[in-house]
Amino acid sequence: MKYSSKKFRFLTLAAVIVVSSWVTASDAKAGVVFDQIVPPPVFHAGSTLGLSQLDTNVLPSADPSDLRQDFNTFYDDFSFSSDLTVTSFSWLGGYAFNNIAGETIHAADKFQISIFADDSNKPALAPLYTFDVGTASETPLLPGYYAYSADVTPFLAMGGETYWFSVAAALPYEDTGAGGGNLWGIAFSDSPTGDGLAIERQADLVGDPFTTNIHTTDLSFSVSAVPEPSSLLAFAAIGLVTGLRRRRRRI
Repeated sequence: MKYSSKKFRFLTLAAVIVVSSWVTASDAKAGVVFDQIVPPPVFHAGSTLGLSQLDTNVLPSADPSDLRQDFNTFYDDFSFSSDLTVTSFSWLGGYAFNNIAGETIHAADKFQISIFADDSNKPALAPLYTFDVGTASETPLLPGYYAYSADVTPFLAMGGETYWFSVAAALPYEDTGAGGGNLWGIAFSDSPTGDGLAIERQADLVGDPFTTNIHTTDLSFSVSAVPEPSSLLAFAAIGLVTGLRRRRRRI
């Protein structure tokens, strides 16, 4: 089965909604330190998604450079000024072609978050970390559009380093015969905090080489983190010194 690569790069949803509060408990625990989700999220008619999908009809390869299952994925970069321990991610996304008469749409079996090092302003081929996060608290915002949030095994992100985030739905692609299929994508963002850069990697057939496309947009996702342990110890030491000084003043 050959994927029509150009047709499915962008998914379109015709809807308008304003959502004012959907921040999850994981954000409250750690604190959002990077955010490209414009509050409140506003979806306009014709808003688009970047197709990010693991086709579960195709067996994955052990070779990270062989995108035989990952036939289309969008990536976006993030960085911090100091070392932080990342604990969770949130994002917006949606399904396409779910209102076509006679078409069966399946929700994703799970979502897979991957974090990559930077390789000349694009994500490296092999991920640093990969997390299967189940259905990621999939919360409907309107038909076909959802908010997601998932905790991950905490990992250290070094200050000043660039990392790349991707999330893909494990979902069987099903050709409808009408130029569509069973598809999921992550929402684009016009957040002023972004750098206007996203990378798309795309493979058409099993074993085909992938193509890399550069897009002048950002993805709708946020990162929650806490200071890394040495920073916490430093903060605690500062607090201890301050406390001792106060006690000395009282004597």
